[in-house]
Amino acid sequence: MKIRVILFGTLSKSYPVHDPVYGMEIEIPDDSTVGDLISHIDLPAKKFGMISMDGQLVKAGNPLQENAVVRVFQPIFGG
Repeated sequence: MKIRVILFGTLSKSYPVHDPVYGMEIEIPDDSTVGDLISHIDLPAKKFGMISMDGQLVKAGNPLQENAVVRVFQPIFGG
């Protein structure tokens, strides 16, 4: 299935095909989860903060849906 992944902050620097507005399209096997997608794009767990799919916050075990838009946000630090 095809998934659109949009990476925010500095996360996109490791992916030359990532467009800042449209992200990148990923082909992943059917029945994959959000965790499978993160592993597929080789994004270390310490690099991201939260993930949304079609506007809803999701966790690693959530199943992906065909043509979903997954947004991955970097952790926010400060004080």
